[in-house]
Amino acid sequence: SIEDQIAGLGDPMRLKQVEAAKMNSAVPHVGKWVYEQVGGGSKEAAEAKLLGPMLLYLDLPDKGHQKLAVQAFPARTLTSFLARDEGTRDQLPDELRRRGPQTRITVFRNRAKTFSPAPNRPSSADMKRFGVTAWLDEALRIRDDLRGEVLAFLKQQMGVDTYLLATPAAVGKIDALQQFLQQSGMT
Repeated sequence: SIEDQIAGLGDPMRLKQVEAAKMNSAVPHVGKWVYEQVGGGSKEAAEAKLLGPMLLYLDLPDKGHQKLAVQAFPARTLTSFLARDEGTRDQLPDELRRRGPQTRITVFRNRAKTFSPAPNRPSSADMKRFGVTAWLDEALRIRDDLRGEVLAFLKQQMGVDTYLLATPAAVGKIDALQQFLQQSGMT
């Protein structure tokens, strides 16, 4: 009903679905197929085999961080799907080919289930004096049971553990920050 549609407009998950569809019009169709065919109509069963689009699993509660982070994430990464086993990794591309060339969805298979940040990475607390507020992976809120796997995927795809979020004050301190990072072993 129209009342249900209006009530759903403020739902954060629904807003993410709409945003993912704006980035790639094939996302809702593939998502529906995943829910029905891979999950048999069960979200939990679908998620046991496949996560996606990835945007649905990411949340950045801090409004200031949201504006900065948008620039870090490629649309291809946000609209991609992550197969959690080889069979599903093979099944989804077959379905995409069947749907035709207009269905451009990227399917990844990442075997890493745990995440560890770049070696020698200083803590964001040590960089507060430069205007740093957090590393991007620290700022992201991800469901606990998926956090390691999703962050491992984002590290592989875009180096999520190498992006810093900062206040406008950091602009005037960028040279000192770069020197600090180099002295810490980050290149």
